[in-house]
Amino acid sequence: MFVVRAALTALCAIAATNQARAQTVAEPVTIRAPAQITRDGASSVFTDRNDVQVGDILQTGATGQIQLRFFDETRIAIGPNSTFVVEDITRQNATTADKFLVNTVRGAFRFISGASPQDAYSVRTPTATLGIRGTIFDVAVVAADATDVILHDGEVRICSNSGGCAVMIGSCAYVNAPGRGGFETAQDRAAFVEILEERFPFVLSQGSLRRDFRAPVENCGRVGLTVITPAADSAPASSSPAPNPEPLPQGGGFTPPGSGGAQPGPDNPTPGQGGTAPGRQEGFAGNRGNRGNANPGD
Repeated sequence: MFVVRAALTALCAIAATNQARAQTVAEPVTIRAPAQITRDGASSVFTDRNDVQVGDILQTGATGQIQLRFFDETRIAIGPNSTFVVEDITRQNATTADKFLVNTVRGAFRFISGASPQDAYSVRTPTATLGIRGTIFDVAVVAADATDVILHDGEVRICSNSGGCAVMIGSCAYVNAPGRGGFETAQDRAAFVEILEERFPFVLSQGSLRRDFRAPVENCGRVGLTVITPAADSAPASSSPAPNPEPLPQGGGFTPPGSGGAQPGPDNPTPGQGGTAPGRQEGFAGNRGNRGNANPGD
């Protein structure tokens, strides 16, 4: 009798797990081919007839794009040549999640958080994990050994898989998390523009995005493909002012345009540069990272 009960209990647990996995957590609102979904090992063309469930893998080709709206009103745009995994989403109720874990394996992504509690959200990349606080941000993964993030609104806490965390606040704050650890920002404006052009298609142009998937990218000093170069003693106005950051250190390094800054806290005792604050990480290089060209004329 005990064996029978144990077997029934195990079957019920498996059924409950399968039912949870089979729940629809998101639906596509816009799809541009080529796009593919892989579920339970089987791959097929992703169309507007598909739903999105936990465990699904979504992939786009060179001209592909997917815009997803989740049950808690979280919106995620997946750019060309991208791979995205819905790792674990657990419903708290009909409109919020207890856990919202996704993985940006490769490519370019726009993330706009929804109605779920702030601590429910987690975004994994090959080199880091991002926790968010009411946020709009873009993620770029062009190689397995680096993650680029541009924050448009709210706050992101980025923790490297190699150890150490940084807090991003403000508009157009930028950070790179290389696989070897630490955090880097652009050295100068030319390097920052190069990074935008190479890795952030949704900053370059939002024409393909629905209006509810767009962000205040003008705060990155760009309107479409036009670079706005403010005077040395000024910066573009921000449509959503960031919390007051500590003054940036004087001297070398480049701060991308916008109101991005660093906010010290228990895990971030020292104000950083270019929109980040270092956490418990030895040897933080600030703006002295090696992203892009060091000299604008090169």
